[in-house]
Amino acid sequence: MTETSRKRIKEKGADANAAPSVMEKTRVKMLCLDLDGTLLTDEKTVSKENVNAVQAAYEKGVDIVVATGRQYRKARDFAACLSLPVTIIANNGASIRHSTDDRRVYFSPMPMVLAKEIIGLAKDFGIAPIVHVDRYDEGKDIGIGPDVSQDVVERYGLLDSDWVFRVDTWSDTALRDAVSMVFFGSRRQIARWHEHLSQRFLPPYVMHHLVNLQKFEAMLEVLGDTGNKWHGIRELANQKKILPREILAIGDDNNDIEMLKNTGFSFAPKNATQEVKKAAARVLDQTNNEHAVAAAIEEVIL
Repeated sequence: MTETSRKRIKEKGADANAAPSVMEKTRVKMLCLDLDGTLLTDEKTVSKENVNAVQAAYEKGVDIVVATGRQYRKARDFAACLSLPVTIIANNGASIRHSTDDRRVYFSPMPMVLAKEIIGLAKDFGIAPIVHVDRYDEGKDIGIGPDVSQDVVERYGLLDSDWVFRVDTWSDTALRDAVSMVFFGSRRQIARWHEHLSQRFLPPYVMHHLVNLQKFEAMLEVLGDTGNKWHGIRELANQKKILPREILAIGDDNNDIEMLKNTGFSFAPKNATQEVKKAAARVLDQTNNEHAVAAAIEEVIL
């Protein structure tokens, strides 16, 4: 570990100069993992090395948490390969469920007024949202309006999915339990849309501008004011009486920044964005395709 990394970890409350056998190896109580670009390879698989490391952390009494921008249903499918009880913080902190029984223990939907305002602004701007909802028990996760292109639907993997519903207009019924709206486009278009929203109105809302993607150049996600992973992690940690300094988090894209800034141990894989690397206490030498999660776990927990 470099001196810079030691300093940044120490500033977060850990003793960065302690010997590896002492340095927080028994203090980490919660492990928070981003999915895409972190736990998952570019082929959307989880390596055996990562699975083994996460299982070893669990055996040491560490709570395993997946913190993702994905909806619960897809996150649950990916987490299943860990063969462990996993708590899933989905939709960037808006919903928390346990994978063992799908029980929802926290939910913070997007305010209806905000949802309608965003849709109106998007229509005027000429860009169409995909709306994420948390109706897992009803089998519905994502809504598509009439202006979303077929190309976006295909690349986002929404063709022939039972959990996708289509609407002609965004009524109150269609927007029930909405947690976020996502917009895809070129980097220039999404940057302009981001700037446009920033100038039009002030919070309560959260925006995540992502560029570390495979199928799209850029994406903007708009959520309510509790829509970030750190909010969900903090809510869960409070329920379990776990302190921020006892949490290890790993993430690669801009929606991971708040959780990396606020947890006691934060790692970014080599493939992370520059903003994420600045936020993390430690930048790993490995990418998501090179078992970065396993490397972080072995360094701090095992």
